[in-house]
Amino acid sequence: VHFQGRGSLLRFLAMIWTAPTDSNNTEGASNGLLITEVTQVRALRIARAYLHSLDHDATIAMLSAYCPVVSSLLLPLSSPNTLIRKGAYHCIEALYSSATVSQPEDKLTQIYSSCPLLHLLDYLTTCKVSITTDPIGLQLVLQSLYSSTEDGNRRGTFPRLAPPDVPPSAKKRRGKKAESLEEGERVREAIVESLLLMIVGLERGPLYMINQLLSILSGVDIKCKLSGLLKLMKELIQKVKEHDEHTMDTNKE
Repeated sequence: VHFQGRGSLLRFLAMIWTAPTDSNNTEGASNGLLITEVTQVRALRIARAYLHSLDHDATIAMLSAYCPVVSSLLLPLSSPNTLIRKGAYHCIEALYSSATVSQPEDKLTQIYSSCPLLHLLDYLTTCKVSITTDPIGLQLVLQSLYSSTEDGNRRGTFPRLAPPDVPPSAKKRRGKKAESLEEGERVREAIVESLLLMIVGLERGPLYMINQLLSILSGVDIKCKLSGLLKLMKELIQKVKEHDEHTMDTNKE
């Protein structure tokens, strides 16, 4: 996992908290990435302190579509180990706090507009119990955010984009506005596109990370996910074709 600039520490820590802990995972073992769950918990605690110490500009850089810090944290958020899930959740809270604390309303509006992943963090911070108490909690939370009701509306809505039935006075008091279908879908698509960069982007993670992220996103129902995965499928088909051609050439020799 690659982070830019000041993220060199996070790059190292992310290698720890995303590494396999299952002794049966031969890929992780062969790469020397098989570590203990205790080590992952400690890495997440260090990351939490680091994220709390970031200034505002550095935090916003972490929310860039091309910076996989949020994507990498989704993996420990779905860990079977409760302490690992809680550690990752605290990192999400720290990142969200550093991005939004002490910011005036007009500045927050600009930040949310330019950082779709901030909407995801905002949503996740409202789902603490679901995520920290259940290994598949994150998967269910994302499924709710992207699934539709019978009337075509999304089941889950972003806190910053308050549901249409919130009274105008409450919206004004909380500095929130009604979520339009167009705006909500734009944010949802941008979030998935950012997360898919770890799978189909230039700085994609190793196979075990891709497999975990695909599992987490399995319940996400949105068109841009399919288009992103089609690209991955084409690349895999090409690799299989090249492998078969190489095998045939070797057999001929």
